[in-house]
Amino acid sequence: MMNNFTGLRKELYENLTNENEDYYKLANIFCLLFSFFDKISFFLYKHFELVPPNKNEKRVNMNSIWKCSDKKGNKLLDYKNPFLFNLYWMRKEYRDENDLELRSYLLPDAQELSDYRNFLEHKAYSFLENSDLYYIDPELLESRTERLMQLVRNMILSTIGLLDVESKLVNEKTGERDMNLVFLNHQLF
Repeated sequence: MMNNFTGLRKELYENLTNENEDYYKLANIFCLLFSFFDKISFFLYKHFELVPPNKNEKRVNMNSIWKCSDKKGNKLLDYKNPFLFNLYWMRKEYRDENDLELRSYLLPDAQELSDYRNFLEHKAYSFLENSDLYYIDPELLESRTERLMQLVRNMILSTIGLLDVESKLVNEKTGERDMNLVFLNHQLF
């Protein structure tokens, strides 16, 4: 995951500093960054040994993962890991289309990022205003891609912090995670 992110960050930097910026390459970087929501949710699914929705791994995504339970019936938020809460709220801001009431309190660009991804992945678009296709403003796409890059970086850092915290809450003798413990380390924040 880190290698993918590092490569995309390098590609984004090279594209933005190039005199002939390639907007289609930028759109591709945007879509690849958005896929990190699914990559991280699948990682959480495997790490916490969760039972997938309808027992189908293909249904594991950033929205469904929070409803899954492990073999003992614990949901992700039962683990009381502050970094899981970080990931949960990032997901609420950027991927939860169902909670329209909450959406007005969250980041203003959240719906735009989701809409951009939908157009880039599923519809015909153009970077020319006089086209009959859906117009995407290249400068806006650039700023949205940079914002998404920051979000993905934060998701990766939260995943690293999550793993550090989880390693400290496992009983060395039994190998079991004590669900009643919470570990806060100010150095991780």
